[in-house]
Amino acid sequence: MGLSNAQYFMKPRWEIIVIIFMVILAGFFSKYRIVHGVYLSIVNADKMEFFLPVPDRKFTLSFTHSVQKTPVYEMYFIDGDNNLVLKETRYYSLGVGLPFTDENGHFSNENGEFRITGLNRKFSSISIMVSPIPVHEIIIDGKKYPLLSFTKPEESINIKAVEKWHLKRLKKTTNVQSKGVEMPDERERF
Repeated sequence: MGLSNAQYFMKPRWEIIVIIFMVILAGFFSKYRIVHGVYLSIVNADKMEFFLPVPDRKFTLSFTHSVQKTPVYEMYFIDGDNNLVLKETRYYSLGVGLPFTDENGHFSNENGEFRITGLNRKFSSISIMVSPIPVHEIIIDGKKYPLLSFTKPEESINIKAVEKWHLKRLKKTTNVQSKGVEMPDERERF
């Protein structure tokens, strides 16, 4: 027994549902991608976790030295096992708590900037007691992230590297005809 025309058109058609689903997926993936990335995981004393993307696996931890009151920069690389590897330290004065010898690296003074390069100190994580006085920051690709934005003063945080998947919005480009240059849309979601 065959279906009447009305019954035929009211029956769900899997082909149509699949086509609609594929069109929706195509629209979604024309604006977003699922990508794998390396992040710094920052966990505060309240067990809140924050993630900072580290696209080139390099970041700097900066702070003001408590005695010398000068900036200190520690340059890190995230290795393939997600260890935080201290590669270099830079600072601008000598004194209490600041190295002045090679210390398993190469010590140099370049116009008042003291550097220890060639370090290879591995850490699975770094714990820091965050205070407003030393102005602790993480710098990634030139962007500064004050550690006080992740915790309250005088509380500790734990920093480690993790890999995770995330949804990334593709950058829109706008054609600027007067200069003939395509400019990226600055909005990017992680």
